[in-house]
Amino acid sequence: MSQRKNRRGYDFRDLNELNETGTLLGRVGYKPVRSVYVLGAAAVLFLLIGHLFGIIMALICLAGAVFVQFYVKDHPVMDVYDDAVIFLDPADASAGIRYTPDQVYKWTVNKDSSYEISVVLKSGDIHVAQSYQVSKANRLLKKLMAEKSEIKVIQSNFKGFGFSSKKKK
Repeated sequence: MSQRKNRRGYDFRDLNELNETGTLLGRVGYKPVRSVYVLGAAAVLFLLIGHLFGIIMALICLAGAVFVQFYVKDHPVMDVYDDAVIFLDPADASAGIRYTPDQVYKWTVNKDSSYEISVVLKSGDIHVAQSYQVSKANRLLKKLMAEKSEIKVIQSNFKGFGFSSKKKK
């Protein structure tokens, strides 16, 4: 069994050794593919305006799309199966670490500024991966383990507390 630690200290194993038998629900990559297409479409729409402002905005959108398309390296971040999630090593896509829903305490997807996917294990360990495809990651993790999302875990911890809307007689 070959284990490799990356710079964050995660123990990645060869994917062949993980023996994943589940059905692949989806793969989350690093590059924001949908955003590149939106920038390209916006550039075409700005060109249709035909004014100087439209041409300048089209050039800005095209520059952003070209930069992301050719200078941002894409690599797979995680594979979501119907029985587990596998986080892949950013340096070597043939290595990963597998977590089953039984091992996971909660997960969260940060859509704000850090674009992070984090999984908190019952052992207390935390696995964090960065991806600009956070909406796709959120959708796939909800399919696998919706009850373990951070919001659902917080709601279940505070069940029975709070105010009631029933009137007292």
